[in-house]
Amino acid sequence: MAKLTASITGKVRSCLFLLAALREQGPKMTHIVRDRFQPSLEPGEEPPPLLSQLEALGRLLRAALERMTAVDRRLYDEDEQRAILFDDRQVLVNELGRKVAGLRRIVTGHYPDAKTEKLGLQGRTLQEPIGLLRQSELICEKLRREDREKMLGKAVFDLKLDPEPYVLEIEPILERLTEAFETHQGARRRVDNLLDEKKEAVASYDVAFVRVARQFEDLCRLAGKNELADKVRPSLSRPGETAQAPDDGEVPDLPEEVAADEVGAENVTADDLDGGLDASPLRPEPSSETTSEPSNAG
Repeated sequence: MAKLTASITGKVRSCLFLLAALREQGPKMTHIVRDRFQPSLEPGEEPPPLLSQLEALGRLLRAALERMTAVDRRLYDEDEQRAILFDDRQVLVNELGRKVAGLRRIVTGHYPDAKTEKLGLQGRTLQEPIGLLRQSELICEKLRREDREKMLGKAVFDLKLDPEPYVLEIEPILERLTEAFETHQGARRRVDNLLDEKKEAVASYDVAFVRVARQFEDLCRLAGKNELADKVRPSLSRPGETAQAPDDGEVPDLPEEVAADEVGAENVTADDLDGGLDASPLRPEPSSETTSEPSNAG
């Protein structure tokens, strides 16, 4: 299966299984049910258009699946990129920490009477990235002051130490780290935006899935195919999935792009599913508040 986040893997497997069953078994079930309806119809009365309605719902479901997986793939890729940026930033943080710790040891070793508080050298080298960045900026700023000699005090054996070369090694890292922070923050914002987009796409998919699964379950039971009906029955505890998890052999491979246009699917929202396609022609929809899932359901 293509790279997807773990949160929708079960949904995708159930949806691919349901769409495959609908494509392969839907017409057969419809003919069986149509024949059973026929004797009870008045002269000239047509049986309910079960197949066309199921096909329409199937197109909406496939479009919802396409949207959900497309957003999820973007989220997967963006989060991988964010992780790479985080690792790159951490390399700079570790390098900066070593440089600052070394500079502090050198300065305090040569100037035992240094006024550490005024030089920003008091305490320990910070480990937290933002704190280390601010601490390093302060140390560089203090060591560049014209009155630093007063704050450094007397050198050991009167051997003065020029901290400038050490500061020059640290400042480029500060610039790169600041840029790395900004880049990583931008990646995090993109991930957060995609999470919101994915939440909306998953909600639309869940609505579409339960519509198709319930009606196809009804069709299978009317046709006497109770085993298949049990397999396609929607789960009440896991939205967007079948109650019984399909076996690996029952789940078609997910293509790189879910080709919704092959079945004439259009963009779908939850509102689209409430407009004339939500009421099953076979039974009223059960209420999720009063219906519980059997204990042997997957």
